[in-house]
Amino acid sequence: MEQIIGLFDKFVNIYESNQIPNWLTIGCTIIMPIVLSIIVIIQNIIISKRNEKLQKDLLNNEIKIKRYDIILNAYTTYIDSLSKIPTTKEGITAMLKENEQMNKLVYDILNERDKVILETNKLRLLLKDDTDLIKIILELEKSYIEIANNLLEAYIYNKKLDIDKMLEKTDTYKKLLQYDNYDKYFEKYLFLKEFI
Repeated sequence: MEQIIGLFDKFVNIYESNQIPNWLTIGCTIIMPIVLSIIVIIQNIIISKRNEKLQKDLLNNEIKIKRYDIILNAYTTYIDSLSKIPTTKEGITAMLKENEQMNKLVYDILNERDKVILETNKLRLLLKDDTDLIKIILELEKSYIEIANNLLEAYIYNKKLDIDKMLEKTDTYKKLLQYDNYDKYFEKYLFLKEFI
């Protein structure tokens, strides 16, 4: 652009020194604005296309980041949910005794159960083609809901709870969260270069 302006400056200097024939003067008076207009139009088209591409790239990155956040939240939710349920005989026995701390535990288990269901639904929509991952999260959801519901029924309705069976279910949930059963299915989504 500076080169074009420099050429126009030279042209104006020659024009002002009256060494230009009249036909050239008349032609330049008509042609120069047209040439400038064409240059401006071309620049605007180029800038517009660059802006459009930039906006698409930004939108694609936003979508990738949102997708990554959903997957990461789901990944951590299943792991964190294990910390909300008692995993020892003592923990289960203590939960079944009525007190204020146990009311909070029941509340936490209910919330965590709802989070597990919500995260499972999000992943089912987002990664519906990944049948292996969907299978494992559905097993996790089913296992957690079963554990939570049994504990809550025993606490709220004073139902007899088979503690050994409950510990067995908790161990099953823990096994589902081991690397070979869990992490390996999430790795391809959590460590992709496109998200970094």
